[in-house]
Amino acid sequence: MGETVTVMGYSNNPDAIRVGRWRKRNLEKARENSKKYYLKNREKICLRMREWGKKNRTKLRGKERMSRLSVNGKRIRIKKRVYPNNQICELCHKVKKRLGYHHWDDDKPEFGMWICIRCHHFVETLEEYSDKIVKEYNTLKEEIENG
Repeated sequence: MGETVTVMGYSNNPDAIRVGRWRKRNLEKARENSKKYYLKNREKICLRMREWGKKNRTKLRGKERMSRLSVNGKRIRIKKRVYPNNQICELCHKVKKRLGYHHWDDDKPEFGMWICIRCHHFVETLEEYSDKIVKEYNTLKEEIENG
């Protein structure tokens, strides 16, 4: 039999194709089997993942990490600023479990900041509605003051 070739996760190996088809037809059973395997081999899996992380630290935390980003429906690759290891939001300065990358100019997505979900939502809303809200606030304030 010829050599097995894997391209982008797809294999020409008949056994791998057969297993893939079975998995699609029996997704719940496959998930159940995966969960059982993980619970049975948890220590080995965690050890393997830690070892891979140590060997590939540069892939995980490069100074100028390349990332995919969707801008106006197009997928592009950019160099983001370094993800903060201390997990501190750059806007509210609170320690958070997860930070998101916010950029404000679609032409320059490499200029951005790492902020928490709450700040990200606030900033997005502020950018979208700031002019309208400020104008409405000032108008309402004048109406109230002038009677």
